[in-house]
Amino acid sequence: MNSVMRTITAPTLESIGNAAGPAAWHLEAVLHALRPGVALIDERGDVVSVNKTLETVLGAADQLVVRRGRIAAVLASENAKLQAAIAHCAGSADDRSIARDIPVWGLRGSAPLIVSVCPVRGSAVPAGADRPVLIVAVDTAPSVGLDDRFLRDAFQLTDAEALVAKRLVGGDTLSDIAETKGITLHTARSQLKSVMSKMGVSRQSELVAMLSKCDNLLRYEPAFAAPSAGHA
Repeated sequence: MNSVMRTITAPTLESIGNAAGPAAWHLEAVLHALRPGVALIDERGDVVSVNKTLETVLGAADQLVVRRGRIAAVLASENAKLQAAIAHCAGSADDRSIARDIPVWGLRGSAPLIVSVCPVRGSAVPAGADRPVLIVAVDTAPSVGLDDRFLRDAFQLTDAEALVAKRLVGGDTLSDIAETKGITLHTARSQLKSVMSKMGVSRQSELVAMLSKCDNLLRYEPAFAAPSAGHA
């Protein structure tokens, strides 16, 4: 996310509303080169540009959709949080504002997206005016990136705790995990509490967001992945 924010600067944003401008063309190239789903929202909340990954997500109409030119979550409760985050970031006068991370679930029971919403840093806007907003959607579906070795080394999780963490990112509930592992719900809750303590978070949604970002890093940046067999 930080590399994205450094790339999209004020000169680039001057071409918003001018589809033929050279900076606007470069903006399209940057967004479409990114692997996570990315959208740029103007100061009115309307979609300016969406990359191919997010186009696919929007086309599925399971987690996110476009309504009246604006990105919205399919589920009403999550859409309220998403729109509030967009409004907050658009109205923020602080370039240091921290991105809002929102888990967005789908209608079909698939793994959630982690949708990060943040104001575009350095955008030249008049005092008191809203600013453009960047939306980044990361798929939390399990991948080979978030493996047991990484979780043990990075956060000192036990094998049992690592399994709980991975299953949560995959969209399972604690009840699902307890049933699959053949343990009581009380034991699953104890393991979750230990995972959250070791990873320094206090809410399950924060845990899923952190793990999803780790998975995203490992998925897209091979240098951070665990070495393959024969190279360990």
